[in-house]
Amino acid sequence: SNDDMKSNIISILGNPTTKDLKEFGVTSPGSVPKTRKRTIGIKKLKAQLFPNQVVPDELIDLLEKIFVYSPSNRITAAQCLMHPFFAPILNQTAVLPNGQFFRLPQVLT
Repeated sequence: SNDDMKSNIISILGNPTTKDLKEFGVTSPGSVPKTRKRTIGIKKLKAQLFPNQVVPDELIDLLEKIFVYSPSNRITAAQCLMHPFFAPILNQTAVLPNGQFFRLPQVLT
């Protein structure tokens, strides 16, 4: 349900602030579910979802900048592409499974 989805998001990101709710146009803060349990956070979620895998710190940093409530505090798509996580692609050092270097389309470089 919609409320279950909201609760899941809140359990990871924490409760939205009053400012966040105003940006969403929420006039009745009581309509937004609150969590009493500890917030998981992106870093701990990584450990739960990928316990035996190495997940780059740059990816966790990028996800923490993407998954914020406030659009004014959220990283833009252009900023995402310039994030250090994408440096191997931007620097053309990312290697594809066939051994070829990944090349960005000219329009993006």
